[in-house]
Amino acid sequence: MRESNLRSRITTSTATLPVVAILCGTIWAANLDTTPTGTGVVALVAVMTYLMVELNARHALLRVRSRMVSTMFLLVATALPWALTLTEALTATALTAMLFPLFAVYQGGRRPGLVYYMGVCLAIGSMAYPPMLLLSLPLLAAMAIFLRVLNARHFFALLFGMVTPYWIAAAWGLWQGCADAMADQWLQQWTFTAPCYDALPAPAITGAALIAGISVPAIVHTLRTAYNDKIRTRMYFYTLTVLHLTLLGALATQPQHYAMLLPLLTVTTAPLAAHHFTLSRGRSALLWFIICLTAIAAVIIGKICILHGIVR
Repeated sequence: MRESNLRSRITTSTATLPVVAILCGTIWAANLDTTPTGTGVVALVAVMTYLMVELNARHALLRVRSRMVSTMFLLVATALPWALTLTEALTATALTAMLFPLFAVYQGGRRPGLVYYMGVCLAIGSMAYPPMLLLSLPLLAAMAIFLRVLNARHFFALLFGMVTPYWIAAAWGLWQGCADAMADQWLQQWTFTAPCYDALPAPAITGAALIAGISVPAIVHTLRTAYNDKIRTRMYFYTLTVLHLTLLGALATQPQHYAMLLPLLTVTTAPLAAHHFTLSRGRSALLWFIICLTAIAAVIIGKICILHGIVR
């Protein structure tokens, strides 16, 4: 029997997403500059929100009618550091776009075209953050174990997709005479150093803590209640879990790259958190839902106060 309490009314209401979109849009508009970069970041966040709506609609990630996937994305994105650049937003958009062919290829033995598009999306995102290419390793593992599609054709399709954007970039660089500079800049970003937590700003620490605090219980809930989902949906969330844990591990070992990793983590956190908040049951679920919403609101309010000099 479906529960009827504050949590269920919020998570299943059709008004939840529009209300949150208006609130978050107002906050973003009031606290970001009006330069082309700031406007572009807001536009890409809006695009990713729409993509989350489509992802949930096409693949039925939740067993009930709900818009919590896109709602959670907006809330978490608003709570994270606002010093996003266009390249960081583009990287997160590329990861969001990659989820569409990734889910569509489920048990598709002869669909190398979709796998090719996955590689293209991954490579486009990696042009801003080259270590993003390492996501291909957990991606291949998920394709083999959960999605059950990995074969020689799909492996080479993914590889060719990852190479294609770089071929185009190399041709453009040779035409402009800046290929060596582009290659040097790309290789420099593969330099990994010892973790440095002391230099992290407070917004990055609170953002990482918020993502971990929301996503880890959500993963535990997903694993414990996976039998309630369809097999297809279960495999989707297992794949998201693998990608999310990989990104969390990257953030723990290379925290100095938080500016790139936190937007990527927002993309994988949203479906996991939406699944937890929408489908959990009991008084403890209601209490945890209220605690998480309060924490998100507190982080947003605190960052507004810091931005306007109210507190330091």
